[in-house]
Amino acid sequence: MSNRTYYGEYSLKYWIELVLSKKIVLPEYQRTFVWNKDDVLKLIQSFKDNLFVPSITIGNYEGQDLIIDGQQRLSSLLLSFLGKYPKLDKFSFENTVPLANENDDVSDSDNDAPILGWTFNELLKKGSSKEQILSSDLSDYDTITNLNLAEDFFENNYLGFSYLIPEDNPQKYFSSVFKNINESGKKLSSLETRRSLYFLKEGMEQFFDPDCIKNIIVEKDKKRERIDFVRYLSLDSQYKKNENASNLLKNYGKKEEKYYNDFIDHCISQNANDMFTPFNDSLKHRIESLKQDINKLNFNGKTFTSIIDCDIYLFGLVFYSIFEDKHINDNDVASLKEKLEDSVNEIKNDSSTGTLHKKTPSALKYLRLRVSKSIEIYREYMR
Repeated sequence: MSNRTYYGEYSLKYWIELVLSKKIVLPEYQRTFVWNKDDVLKLIQSFKDNLFVPSITIGNYEGQDLIIDGQQRLSSLLLSFLGKYPKLDKFSFENTVPLANENDDVSDSDNDAPILGWTFNELLKKGSSKEQILSSDLSDYDTITNLNLAEDFFENNYLGFSYLIPEDNPQKYFSSVFKNINESGKKLSSLETRRSLYFLKEGMEQFFDPDCIKNIIVEKDKKRERIDFVRYLSLDSQYKKNENASNLLKNYGKKEEKYYNDFIDHCISQNANDMFTPFNDSLKHRIESLKQDINKLNFNGKTFTSIIDCDIYLFGLVFYSIFEDKHINDNDVASLKEKLEDSVNEIKNDSSTGTLHKKTPSALKYLRLRVSKSIEIYREYMR
């Protein structure tokens, strides 16, 4: 039997009831709320003017109905129903620190990151009805004015849906739907696209984007970017498979994101990719060991000034912690950090290649050099 799709429509009131009762659920990979107050008012005006509003896409997975597309519309409807909007300065600015790129220039690739660390789940913590929510502390929310809604607005306006029931590989199917739908909307960040690839796999969020690396920063021209952990995992995994760096990213050219997505697919699917070392749950569970080593080295919260520094410090650490299950002896920490710093200075000040390396660190020959060098340094200290 092939994938099945059903179509229909619900009143806006019923959509709100589905959200409040948690009968439809927002997957963790979904981006946070990106619409401003004007966007919310425009949506409401579209209904008032009988304009077309794109339908909501719901996917069924193991008896749970997931919101695949339509979070912005449903969030806006709920906020309009309550007459509230989250204050920008009251919610953490999640995902606004983009991933560091490989060429030490200031990247605009993820500039469309959400402006709020907020989803409608924040309101659901306060209650399951309008009365419960409005009677709770809403000091972190502004009042939306100029809605001018008729009393029966939510009962008499309707919004369509597509209801998806995948037969095989729901993870891949939902990911492709999510990506295709969003290609024409607000640009997805790399993290958002990747999360859609693995959100159904328990524990993989902390493997691909663990908390212990989220505040390791590369700062360039006063712009802060956090490290791309999938980059380190994938390149180290390929190094482990080949026992050298000579083929890293071979045949991918400038398609690094495809390489990272292929690695994610390798880790979550039954079809292993021969390019990478085999994945098993033991690798996933070693993130806690990596966290301990990061704390030993005092890398938690560390700010690097270049991707060169970052790579020398991290490729070997991730390789040995995750793929070799080896750890740093407390007595070796000072010596290791001195060796890492010396290596960074040696690379940057090399009379023949230092200038070019600093200008184009993403060049494969320089990237492969940093991977090899970092692993070589850590080999002496990891037990």
